[in-house]
Amino acid sequence: MSRRGTPDHGRRLLVQGLLASLWPLHASGASALDDLPDEIRQVLIDWDGMGWHWTGSDVEEQSAKWLAALASSGGITAEVSTYPFTRTDVLACTVRCGDARCAGLPMFDAGSTSADGVTGTLCKSGEAGDIAVLEVAPSAARDEALYRLRSLGRYRAAIVITAGGAPGLAPLDLPDGARARNSSLPVIEVSSEARAWLVPASAQHRKATVVASFEQSSAWARNVVAAMPGLDKQRAPIIVLAGRSGWGPCVGERAGGLAVWMRMIGLLSTAPALHPILMVATSGCELGDQGAQAFVAKNGELVKNAAGWMLLGANLGVRQRLVRIAGSSEDLLELARRHLRTEHTHFDTDALELPAAASAPTLSYSAAPGPLYHLPSDQLPAALDVSQVSSVANACARTLFDMAGG
Repeated sequence: MSRRGTPDHGRRLLVQGLLASLWPLHASGASALDDLPDEIRQVLIDWDGMGWHWTGSDVEEQSAKWLAALASSGGITAEVSTYPFTRTDVLACTVRCGDARCAGLPMFDAGSTSADGVTGTLCKSGEAGDIAVLEVAPSAARDEALYRLRSLGRYRAAIVITAGGAPGLAPLDLPDGARARNSSLPVIEVSSEARAWLVPASAQHRKATVVASFEQSSAWARNVVAAMPGLDKQRAPIIVLAGRSGWGPCVGERAGGLAVWMRMIGLLSTAPALHPILMVATSGCELGDQGAQAFVAKNGELVKNAAGWMLLGANLGVRQRLVRIAGSSEDLLELARRHLRTEHTHFDTDALELPAAASAPTLSYSAAPGPLYHLPSDQLPAALDVSQVSSVANACARTLFDMAGG
């Protein structure tokens, strides 16, 4: 299952083993998109049909070229900007306990086992045994129980049952700086469906074998950068950041933000504002936001002198979730609120911590994870309230236009 000769072979086999019955669902949701603006409809349908948007995969490369072409179709300059990262390719990842067996996904900042794996007694995390079992929600990448377990040096391996909002494997993102806390302990993430036999097996201290075998190599990932000239070329740009990668189809997680991103380009291509605007869509979101860090590192002076920032976070347009806004000033927050009210979009003002790089006036938009967050089933039609995506896109585009001196 090596990736040599076929760059995505190992990942395809893993995906097929986990998801054979789930892909694709996009066609069934197409009719709900008929009344949307063209650029929003195209983003949602195209993104939903691409596959798994893992950083460094064939799909991630395809989606970068697709998004750059889509942004360039309005007559602006858009390009794919590569950056180096450490790519992980899974060779084998399973848990076996008696007659029970399931496939999983190794944590990429954890240790790798041999092809034979690690064999020992299962136990609940914190108890005596060889292989610790615990349950973690995919939205809890900084889970303290998992962090403590990985720091103890007490176990030979660990199994994380991913507790998503629906059945399935819902991997955890690597938190920022995770590789600096790299642990040699092999950790395998498994579907919530394995809970039925793993929890009793760990309570009974049954013997199991964990295989978490992978290889890592130097590779390239991609950001998409689109430059929109302002009417006053002497002014510093406003930078808009959106994420464009994740575990699986990530339609609810990422497609809404990219639809907003494209709506902004559509509006400002026809009605330029005073400030130039730099539209940036980053990969590496699931790997500690490596793409955003690469953009900041590559564009130090531009970042330092930016006139403002707009951050399009995860889950925009997810069903039954309020839009959460955070801002660096009350004036900016009120501007965002006004346009959201005009679009009849429900929102909440959140005390989110803004990134250190965003020292200029900054607005951040996101929403709490939906029940399909990080799951293979995060696709249309269930993933998004498409009318809310359109409303948020209109509100954000008009807010950006005002921020940029429109």
